[in-house]
Amino acid sequence: MKRLKKIIKESSLSGEAYVFAQRISQARRDRKLVVLPYSMYSGSAGDLRGRAIGVALRGRGWRTVVVPPWLGLAQRQRIIRKERPDVILLQQSVHPLNRPWLYPGVPCVFDADDAYIINTPETVVPCCRQSAAVIAGSRNLANRFREHNSHVSVVWTGTYIKEARGLIPSAQRGRVITWALSDALSAGHESLFVREVLLRLAKRTKFSFRLYGVNAPEAVAEYLQPIRDAGVEVTTFPMLRYRPFVDSLHDVAIGLTPICQAHAFFQGKSFGKILGYIAADVAVVAANAIDHPLFFRHGENGMLADENVDQWVECCATLLDDPERRSKMVAQARQEFMARLTVTRCAELVDEVFSRVISKAR
Repeated sequence: MKRLKKIIKESSLSGEAYVFAQRISQARRDRKLVVLPYSMYSGSAGDLRGRAIGVALRGRGWRTVVVPPWLGLAQRQRIIRKERPDVILLQQSVHPLNRPWLYPGVPCVFDADDAYIINTPETVVPCCRQSAAVIAGSRNLANRFREHNSHVSVVWTGTYIKEARGLIPSAQRGRVITWALSDALSAGHESLFVREVLLRLAKRTKFSFRLYGVNAPEAVAEYLQPIRDAGVEVTTFPMLRYRPFVDSLHDVAIGLTPICQAHAFFQGKSFGKILGYIAADVAVVAANAIDHPLFFRHGENGMLADENVDQWVECCATLLDDPERRSKMVAQARQEFMARLTVTRCAELVDEVFSRVISKAR
């Protein structure tokens, strides 16, 4: 891998040159995989569930080539002909060339951790049906996919960032609450719910609030003004790259993860920004919905709350007023995070799926 990094650093690589550099960096191996991520933006599903999984599988004996999403169909097909992979991982259907029928003769595994099957079923359903297996990011998605494919496995999204830099011990942090999104204006009902929680909490105790994903400050100003008027100090951040985002959480006490159950698309969400929270030792208050209760145990490694404002206020107040209890929760969450929500663990589960697909194909 040192040779690969040197080549990439010293050269202006085209997409196929990048693929070639990956190939020459790996020893000859029996099992071969081609990964087609929809994106390689740091922290995206294409990065965490595509590129990072492919890299982690190299440590499990796979010869893995990650194909940059900007390559065209002819280039992709040429790479696949040269590699002759045992399996292809199609990460999301967002990319128009992530279609199993474009790569005949090689079993494809379709991976998704968002409910695009709700918004664009005409794209997702054929991908499910024509793939050898499907990997879903949550139970809800798995249940939807099983209508179209009998070989569906659930693999939660994991991360390769295990700890934020400059961490302040949880018990020593200020009374800071955050809500991290990719785009604050897209939250809809969830944004109104969070604002109501913060306004009621402000009547009870002092705290400051950080909002991520503010890419249009003027448009968000109206939403934030009532919170500021309630005496809450508000800081906003745009969408950050993955590592800077996690590092910026190093002094935050509480991270919020609400889920609007009235909208089917949100029911397809997995752990998303929760990974960043736990990597930065931020205590999590999460919706008691989707797969959250399968990881969090209320009062032990986080807080779970129904779609009830009073419950969320109580959870936040408890964590703010009892730093020692918060610190114990954070420690427990980190322990389970390292066991269940790392890319290494995800790669183990994906390896099992690929092995079954290859065995069946042979």
